[in-house]
Amino acid sequence: MKNAVQLTYIDTKNIYGTMNISSVHFCNLTDRDKSLLMKIHHFSDINELKNYSFTRSDQEIIFTEHRKDIGFDYNFDWHKMFMADQAYLNGSVFEITKDFVLANPSGWPNIPEDILMIRKNLDGVLIGQPVADCPVVIAEDRKQGITTVTHSGGKMIDKKIPIAAIETLYREGSNPGDIYVRVGACAGKKWHYEKNMPDWAKDKQLWNQAITYRKKDDSYYIDLRKALALEFQSIGLDKNNISYDFHDTISNPQYYSSSQATTDESKYGRHLIGAIYQKGRSR
Repeated sequence: MKNAVQLTYIDTKNIYGTMNISSVHFCNLTDRDKSLLMKIHHFSDINELKNYSFTRSDQEIIFTEHRKDIGFDYNFDWHKMFMADQAYLNGSVFEITKDFVLANPSGWPNIPEDILMIRKNLDGVLIGQPVADCPVVIAEDRKQGITTVTHSGGKMIDKKIPIAAIETLYREGSNPGDIYVRVGACAGKKWHYEKNMPDWAKDKQLWNQAITYRKKDDSYYIDLRKALALEFQSIGLDKNNISYDFHDTISNPQYYSSSQATTDESKYGRHLIGAIYQKGRSR
């Protein structure tokens, strides 16, 4: 139906610039960002901006512009954007409701929980996560119209946060066959730790299947998608209902990458991956 409400997946890549406040830096400014800041500070030369130390206010101004651009392109109110800070890492859930949106008219407040949930009757509100290398898991019960979104990096996988996101839907009465999962772009199989296993890899049974040691370079190679697949299998999801974005954030120039940013400053920043219920748009 033309005006039916459906879930739209959003992946900003690096098109709009970085997608959180603290990561705004000269190296990831768009040309328009640079022009705006030069105008605000009355700089006449780009080197003045390059040598300038950004204030929190500068970063907020730039991030606001990026949010506006996304809202314009995806046809929603840019104020209505929310993310989880994941302060607890215990599987905690926060539901974005109409009352909460009205109480936070500027959007993007501090939400300490790990997982965001939203219902189909609250269309026009984006829930997502700014990331660089870590996958975002979007789980949708298409029958009931409920969606969860969670940042699912290695540490979160180890702490079973993606499982908790699915179990959140189970508690809402979802059946495994009605749940569709989308895993966003993330670091590919070349992502590795040198000399030692990652400190966060506590679940040996899981990581023995998803981390491979290579003696030739004394490194541990991490397969995030395989780790997620194993966790999804453990809670009874239909593998045919799971889709993966196989873009590698490390090598793909359209994405930011924390691991690559140490040697390539153009990779410094955060792209946003999330979802929004909208009328008349397809997945």
